[in-house]
Amino acid sequence: MAIKTTTIKRLYAKSSNQCAFPKCTAPIIVDGIVVGEICHIRARRKNGPRYDPELSASDRDGYDNLLLLCKTCHKLIDSDPGRYPPEALNGIKQQHEEGGIVEITPQLAKDAQLLLDKFEKKPSASARARSKNGDRPPLIRQANESPN
Repeated sequence: MAIKTTTIKRLYAKSSNQCAFPKCTAPIIVDGIVVGEICHIRARRKNGPRYDPELSASDRDGYDNLLLLCKTCHKLIDSDPGRYPPEALNGIKQQHEEGGIVEITPQLAKDAQLLLDKFEKKPSASARARSKNGDRPPLIRQANESPN
C-alpha cells in the first residue's frame, strides 16, 4: 500500500517544514529540494523497527503512523527502537504538530508533492538486492568497473 497524496500534504502542512524531533530545527524541504524523510512510527515491514503485526497495511501508511524527520533524526530513532518506542514517537508527533498549519496553501501543496515524488522514487528492497548482487544497469556498471 502506498502513502496517499493527501496524507503527505497533511504531514507537510502540520510539520511547518521542520523535523519533528524535539529541539531539532532541520528543515524538510530546502530551496525545492527534499532533505527530510517520512518516518513510520510502527514499521512498514516485518523486520523494521517497532513493527506491529496487528496494524493493517493501510494503517501502516496512514497519517497517524507517520511523521517527518530529518535524515539524522530518522536514523537515530530507527537505530534504537527501545529508546524510541511507538508511544514516545506518537508523543513527539502530537507535540510537534500542535502548532502546524491547518490550511494547505498552493505552495504547501507544491512542496508536499516534492516530498511525495521523492518517497515514490525510493528503490524497492528487491531492486537494492539486485544492485548489491551486481545486477546493475550498464551505466552504473561502467562507472564502477575499471576497463581491462
